[in-house]
Amino acid sequence: MRRIILITMLAALTLIGCGGGSRVKQSDPQAETLYFVTFEGNPKVAEGKLVVKGNLELGRVVSITVPHPKVTVAQIG
Repeated sequence: MRRIILITMLAALTLIGCGGGSRVKQSDPQAETLYFVTFEGNPKVAEGKLVVKGNLELGRVVSITVPHPKVTVAQIG
C-alpha cells in the first residue's frame, strides 16, 4: 500500500515538475522569418535597404554574401 502511494506521489510530482517550467511564447512569426535570396551577378542591393516586389514589402536586407564572383546571396528579414 505504501509503495502504491509512493509511486503515485512520485508520478504526480514528476508530471507537475515537467509542466511547470514550460511556457508558451507568443510572438509575431513573420518578424523572425529570414529569407535567403540568390542573385546572379551584382544586384543593386545593400544592407539595410528595403526590398519591394510590386506593392509587396518583403523586408530589409540583413546581410550580403558573395560566395562566388557571379553569385550574390542576400539575407532578408
